[in-house]
Amino acid sequence: MQLFSKKLSLLAATMFAATTVFSAQETTPKEFEQGYGVGENQMMGAYNSPGRIDVNGALDIFITGSFLYWTAKEKGLEVGARTTSAHKVTTGYIGQEYKPGFKVDLGINLDHDSWVLDLEYTRIHLKQHGAIGANTGTDEMDSFWTNHASGTTYNHLSGHWRLRADLLDLKLGRPFYLGTYLTVRPSFGFRGGWLNQKYTSKQTFVSGSHSTVNVKQNTWLVGPRAGIGSSWLLGAGFRFIGDVNAGLYFQQFKTPYKDVINNASTYSESHDKKQNILTTNLEFFTGLGYGTYFDHNNWHFDLLIGYNFQIFFDQNRMREVASNVMNTLIDANSPSPGSAANLFLHGLVVTARFDF
Repeated sequence: MQLFSKKLSLLAATMFAATTVFSAQETTPKEFEQGYGVGENQMMGAYNSPGRIDVNGALDIFITGSFLYWTAKEKGLEVGARTTSAHKVTTGYIGQEYKPGFKVDLGINLDHDSWVLDLEYTRIHLKQHGAIGANTGTDEMDSFWTNHASGTTYNHLSGHWRLRADLLDLKLGRPFYLGTYLTVRPSFGFRGGWLNQKYTSKQTFVSGSHSTVNVKQNTWLVGPRAGIGSSWLLGAGFRFIGDVNAGLYFQQFKTPYKDVINNASTYSESHDKKQNILTTNLEFFTGLGYGTYFDHNNWHFDLLIGYNFQIFFDQNRMREVASNVMNTLIDANSPSPGSAANLFLHGLVVTARFDF
């Protein structure tokens, strides 16, 4: 019995000692501020040490808000053309203006292998317009969206384009050090959302009557997305940022077309097309950031400014539908439709992030 008591006492002492050692390891302060530059003697060479922002707070959550000042461009939105008696052709284009938008992001640092999970919403809604008119009575005006008549029938053409982009990105990544002053973050996730468009083309006749073409493109997309981000640590909290992402999506297009003269009292034509297509997307971002821990690493605040560029391939199905209508229903000599044009989004990004 006495021997059993000694063994039990020895086991209890061993467990107490082990618990004390592990507790001491957990409370040992870090040798460097994680997410910033470190010395070569502070990091294991055989392991990609975590490079995420890691505060002492219990939640380990971050929120991000971004102000966007973007513009959009898409081929195939030209209003029409004017041809003079000297055969000089001038095309009327849709203008490009920068419009405000925003992003919001909510993320969490996971316990498993220093992964980071976040959900980001991007919203950019904008309107662009363009117009072209006849300079003289001998100018020939041709609309690219309808062809009721030719020659000098039109004396003014205008176009109004509306884009509504609402995108949702779910991303899982792991930032880590690659060297002592460079962190990278490979990520994988999914993107879903809507890229809805509407184009209104208005044609004014010499007689005073008018024609209005409305083409809508209602589309949603969903699919996988992957990328890699990099932070080149410059010191004193500053860093240079370079990110690239790519996605492959299943995308459904619904493109109704309607052409009306004088509020349908003279002429009306409608057409509708539905397509299911695989599309791709590329995104690039570069900028300069500054961040800092404060209150004994319980909080972290970050600011960055940069430029974002995105391209969505094979998006403009409106021009394709309009060209088909012109060919099959109105004028067999009008231009045949080409491939769907790409959509470009680009502009300034100003972001604030708070970790707690």
